[in-house]
Amino acid sequence: DMFADWLEGFGFIGNYSDTSSSIKRLGPDGPDEPIAGLSEEVYNLTFYYEAHGFLARISQRSRSEFLGEIQGFGADRALVYIDGEDVVDAQLGYSFQSGALDGVSLLSQVNNLTDEPYRQFFNNNGLTQRYEEYGRQYLLGVRWHVLPVAGLDRGWVGLILPASVLAALGSAWPVRILQSSLDE
Repeated sequence: DMFADWLEGFGFIGNYSDTSSSIKRLGPDGPDEPIAGLSEEVYNLTFYYEAHGFLARISQRSRSEFLGEIQGFGADRALVYIDGEDVVDAQLGYSFQSGALDGVSLLSQVNNLTDEPYRQFFNNNGLTQRYEEYGRQYLLGVRWHVLPVAGLDRGWVGLILPASVLAALGSAWPVRILQSSLDE
């Protein structure tokens, strides 16, 4: 044991990138521009707890502003400046480890917890060119470990349901199948 016993199950994952890029998109006599889609700074942080069937995780992914390339008028490619973002996601889950529900895992997830917007801006003055809010996305999931089938060691079937589906029970509602596998 590297640390105190009470820290068992806690963890941290992180990475950071600082990148400089330059390209002469219009040829050798053209201006230097950053490579489209590449932020100068990018980092990801995740703090988690996984023990005794419980799962709690919070993650943040961040990137600095960058030059983006989008489809412009007449299907040509247009360069736009896109503001940096800090997106936070959270997960809570529990896996039953005995009894009638042995092998069943429940998961709740919130994507874009802080409701981070998307913003394009004009480079010469910083004024907003386009602003969009996508909102938070709430997901509920169930995963079931299946007993060995046809000589395979184990498998599982999983579903993720948008939380809005729960409010629409009894009507036609979409189910997003996350993954179905018998050879995991």
